[in-house]
Amino acid sequence: MSIATLFLFLLAFAIGYATFIENDFGASSAKALIYNTWWFEFMLWFLAFILILNIFKYNMFQKKKIAVLTFHLSFIVILIGAAITRYTGYEGMMRIYENSYNDKFISDETFLKIHVNDLENVYSYNKKVTLSSITKKNDNTPILQNLNLPFFPSNYFYVSNNNLKSPFSIKYVDFKTNVVDSVVERGSILGINLASSNNDKKKGLQLSVDDISSKQLLINDSLEFKNVNFLFSNSLHAAKMKIEAIKTVDQFNLDIKKVQFFIRDQIGYCISNSDISVKAMGVSTDSIIYKAGTEFILNPMTLLRIGAERFMFSGFIYKEKKEFVSISKNMDDSENNKYRTIDLLILDINVNGETKRVELLGRKGATPNDVVFAMQDLNFKLSYGPILYDLVDENEKPFAIFLRDFQLERYPGSLSPASFASEVSVIDDIDGDKIIDTVDHRIFMNNVLDYKGFRFFQSSYDPDETATILSVNHDWWGTNISYLGYALMILGMILVFFFNTRVSQLFSSISKMSNKRLVVLPFIFFFLPISSKASEVDFLDSLEKYTVSFQHAGEFERLLVQHNGRIKTIGSFSNELIRKITKTDNLYNLTNSQIYLGVMSFPELWRNIPLIKVENDELLSQIDRINLSANSNYKRDDDLVPFTSFFYSSGQYVFLEQSEKSSVIKDGDKNEYDKSILKVTERVSILFEIITSKYLNNLLKIFPHPDRSNLNWSGNMIYSPDSSINVMNLYLESVKGSTINKDWVVTDTFLTVIKTYQLEKGGDLLYTEARIDLELLYNKLDPFGSKIFLIYMIIGLLLSILGIINIFYNNNWLKYFLIPLSLIVFVIFFFHSFGLIARGIISGHAPWSNGYEALLLTAWAVLGVGIWLYLKFNKTRIHFLLLGLAASTASYLLAFSLINIFDPTIGNVVPVLDSYWLMIHTSIIVSSYSFFFLGAKCGLISILLTIFKRSSPEKINYMLSSLRNINEILITVGLFMLTIGTFLGGIWASESWG
Repeated sequence: MSIATLFLFLLAFAIGYATFIENDFGASSAKALIYNTWWFEFMLWFLAFILILNIFKYNMFQKKKIAVLTFHLSFIVILIGAAITRYTGYEGMMRIYENSYNDKFISDETFLKIHVNDLENVYSYNKKVTLSSITKKNDNTPILQNLNLPFFPSNYFYVSNNNLKSPFSIKYVDFKTNVVDSVVERGSILGINLASSNNDKKKGLQLSVDDISSKQLLINDSLEFKNVNFLFSNSLHAAKMKIEAIKTVDQFNLDIKKVQFFIRDQIGYCISNSDISVKAMGVSTDSIIYKAGTEFILNPMTLLRIGAERFMFSGFIYKEKKEFVSISKNMDDSENNKYRTIDLLILDINVNGETKRVELLGRKGATPNDVVFAMQDLNFKLSYGPILYDLVDENEKPFAIFLRDFQLERYPGSLSPASFASEVSVIDDIDGDKIIDTVDHRIFMNNVLDYKGFRFFQSSYDPDETATILSVNHDWWGTNISYLGYALMILGMILVFFFNTRVSQLFSSISKMSNKRLVVLPFIFFFLPISSKASEVDFLDSLEKYTVSFQHAGEFERLLVQHNGRIKTIGSFSNELIRKITKTDNLYNLTNSQIYLGVMSFPELWRNIPLIKVENDELLSQIDRINLSANSNYKRDDDLVPFTSFFYSSGQYVFLEQSEKSSVIKDGDKNEYDKSILKVTERVSILFEIITSKYLNNLLKIFPHPDRSNLNWSGNMIYSPDSSINVMNLYLESVKGSTINKDWVVTDTFLTVIKTYQLEKGGDLLYTEARIDLELLYNKLDPFGSKIFLIYMIIGLLLSILGIINIFYNNNWLKYFLIPLSLIVFVIFFFHSFGLIARGIISGHAPWSNGYEALLLTAWAVLGVGIWLYLKFNKTRIHFLLLGLAASTASYLLAFSLINIFDPTIGNVVPVLDSYWLMIHTSIIVSSYSFFFLGAKCGLISILLTIFKRSSPEKINYMLSSLRNINEILITVGLFMLTIGTFLGGIWASESWG
């Protein structure tokens, strides 16, 4: 193995290891341990040197090697760009409030900020420090602490100066992450805490903080609290001495109550001159009454009743030693890290032999507090955390960013942000308080402000929406040189296919395949059993009698509804709800719109019809036991259970207690029973909302607000801000009557009124008729449902089997089957393409924005690659097999998309994901998987052929050679696409949030 290869593997290992470190301990820890170390830089520079050396060693300045030369140059340029970014670039965050400006931003890196003066001279130094709790291993090892070697990390640093009146040094001592002020040592008792109510009219939970009066009684002291004298002494003898003193003072007030606390063996005791009732708080036991003169142990959280007065003894006051203690090593600054607090840097300051220990609190992103002190004739000001950068151009001329307006748009009827933007002005010249020259700009996600070497990205905003938070980057040269390197890399990968390279040789080799006749080999294919069942239960008669008109349901599903921040047709809405409840389609030979409208109109009927899917056998057994003992008419349709079966006769939910317990369990700790309980509870809740639509209608929001600036739709028709009418109730009653009487004139009129209201009040939120037709057609065709999966699977298996037979027999009669099957695959591909395009138009964003859509795109790409290989090698006998493998692989992906963990619902995307860079990045990466999938299939068949090769090697060498060549092409193209997609992902991140 060459040294370059060794370094490449070491670099890959280091980057992979850093990924795990970042996941567990945060990006700052990964930088401290790996990315910002000298040895990591050395490996990068060494690889750049090797790349340059190989260019001359292998004489790549030739036309036939232009692709390899371009590829090498690209990584050299990328490394140069990365070096410029590392050594000259900087970035940070800027907060600007509306109608104000800012000309500074805080750094993304952390620094030890040092400012020392002797009243004549000043020493200032901002030392960049990258610290973490996992790089402390060798902080105190004399040799290793300065080397910071791999596997021997250290946070240690040392700063010194001799240019002031007295020499000084600053030495690292320790670094603690996520510290809290904690008691590390508890000493003797110093006092007690007493509390009592100021409001005799309130008791227990009625009391507020303002109703409580609290007192502290220190040792060897006394106080009068609500006509009771409390004494606290360090011994019983001292307590008795104080009692006698009080008796002398209070000899004319014999009714005063006296309570003495004292300490014996570090245990608190109490004694009184009157009876005391004692009750421990939070314990359901009776009070204990101690007679006057009886001493007893005093426990914290005790209620004392002395005469008519009540006092709460909450606990002792101890002599305590406190220090900062780390509660977590995770330095992740995101909201997901609930343990993120503040970090502590401990230093030793030495001036002329005198040493002082200093503790600095700070962390990334938080403005640090200065620690100011003096030692001998030097004045120190130290802080740890980010520093402030000034906005200045190349001529050191300052400028500022003024926020005119911050704009936040939400999805209709939702609190989720659809987009947010900052209307800013760049202030280029200020004369006192007068702004002379400005340039207006709008910054929003994926739309960056570039100005004088700085880039301003829309990052976030304050919760009260009065300030914007911009990400600021200063790295023009580093960024653009890196982009040039990316472009050269992509060009080099493309050139691989057009010059005398390994890939072009593979294509030529496959095209020259022999067509000689071969003997068929035994292959075993396993078909998945497909079964169907029919359930006949007596409630079908009731359904037939009370079925909502198919024609009216078709018109009803053209209405628009607002749900989860999106406007959609009721057709889509009903599909989502009924599928979520039943996990099936065409239940009882009814459309989902018919079922949805039927449940709302005839809730008393549908509540007794099996609708709710229960997959867990244990849950089904529980439901059966509960209902069979209480209801002789109980019936379920296999794993579909009626709504009423989930409730006792009292109306209580059967799984109330279990669902509450399961909901608080962490996702990773939930078992199958817990997951099933929560799924069933969600389905019951959805069906309950549908059943109660006549009265509540919190679900079906189909009435726009008359004020078009109010984007929240309602379940009732609104005539004015102060009045509304429950039109939905009237409509559903009309549907009920029309279903019984078979006369739909009045109900159709109701539907027309609702449509007209939507057209008049809906404004820009309404869809065009063409878009409504497209959405309903998409729902009807269901281009990614179980039926399409079966077609993919059957066609793929048939093509694979017949394709293999064709390779070995090559009979003309096989083409009468293979060509029609191939044409069907082409039709399926265009049908799949239509589904993706329709989904993109309906959602308003690229149709690969979640896991479900990524699977659909991968299946489409697999089929596309199969068609490309089919056309590329159509003069060989292997092309039918390749198309069959592609179709069968696509069927597996579609089957995977149909399982419960993926939600096919069309939803919204967060603003940062609504980017054309993300569309390109995701589509290329997901498409690369298709080449790997097909490569795996070809590899599997090659292994099987190798096994059979022992019996007749000369007969199958031709097929093995072809498959291996194709496999190499597939893996190469897939790797190229994955690499390009990954680098484009870096561009997306850089162009979206910096």
